[in-house]
Amino acid sequence: GNNFEIKKVFELNYNDKIFDSLKNAYMGFDKWWNSIQNRDTYVYFNTNNDINAILIPKIERNEIISENPLIKKDKILKICTFKVAEHARGLKLGEKLINLAIKFAESNDLSEIYLSHYIEENDYLVNLIEQFGFKHIGNKGDNEAIFIKSIYTNGSVIINSNVDALNFDKTFYPAFYDGNLVRKHLVPILPTFHKKLFPDSHAEVHQLELNLFENSEGNCIKKAYVCRANTTKINKGDILLFYQSKNRMALTTIGTVLNVYPKMTDPEEVFKLISKRTVFTFEDIKKWCRKELLVILFNENFHLKQEVKLPELSKFNIEGNIYSIREIQDEQYRKIIKGNIDERFTIH
Repeated sequence: GNNFEIKKVFELNYNDKIFDSLKNAYMGFDKWWNSIQNRDTYVYFNTNNDINAILIPKIERNEIISENPLIKKDKILKICTFKVAEHARGLKLGEKLINLAIKFAESNDLSEIYLSHYIEENDYLVNLIEQFGFKHIGNKGDNEAIFIKSIYTNGSVIINSNVDALNFDKTFYPAFYDGNLVRKHLVPILPTFHKKLFPDSHAEVHQLELNLFENSEGNCIKKAYVCRANTTKINKGDILLFYQSKNRMALTTIGTVLNVYPKMTDPEEVFKLISKRTVFTFEDIKKWCRKELLVILFNENFHLKQEVKLPELSKFNIEGNIYSIREIQDEQYRKIIKGNIDERFTIH
């Protein structure tokens, strides 16, 4: 399993292997570590109590973040330490740490996040963070790279196509474009799958004992949905509203489409696309591939503040139970999200 805890620095084992490379890369690491003993850290432990992943955030004010070019910020979130242990790379904990940093920024009313990092060949961290909108904007004096990310915009972005929408969604994640260029779809998902794919949605958390995420798909930002629908209406940048069927019969979670693969029949290909991002095993996929599959890769953006139950949907002229993917109109979508997501994070 993978156990997430908030700990003070002084409670951590400074000799844990995860810190070795940091001690080697940063001359003053010991001194810095001793100076932050009371700071909060977000830590994932494995069953032997080794650290699988660690995030140390800090709010900075009036800080020069880059020397070349010179960039100063009034108020910004710094990620001081962002590290996933080699042995835990398959668990998608890097995405989980990005998510935690974003939530930390949101709750402290910060619109930007930055980190500094010495770039290596085939850099795991750079590949990861660039997928979620971190951009290399400058360097510190000794060539340490500075990466910065915005989590919403003050509206100075022009969007003319699905590709623009998709680029916006990646750059400003978890903010997303929801104007008329993209369609909105209701997507049904069974309770057992919902619980694994969206483990931190409200309804799941109280059963979860502080987010004990057993599976990589629960840690991912980028997830996969697989079904037999033969719809051709879904496009990059479109919006997905996930509807938990059976017991809850409610919309819970909103995501944005990264990629769509219709009419897939080769289980190997399907599994390559979705492994670690989905609840399904290779055996499941093999069974299903006797018919054509639709594979959707999407980012999970927000859980709705209040889930929207089936009876309410009929008020918005969305009738009947939702058994398959269904497109809804923009005005129906607006009613669903009203008061249920923070609209600073949308642009239309």
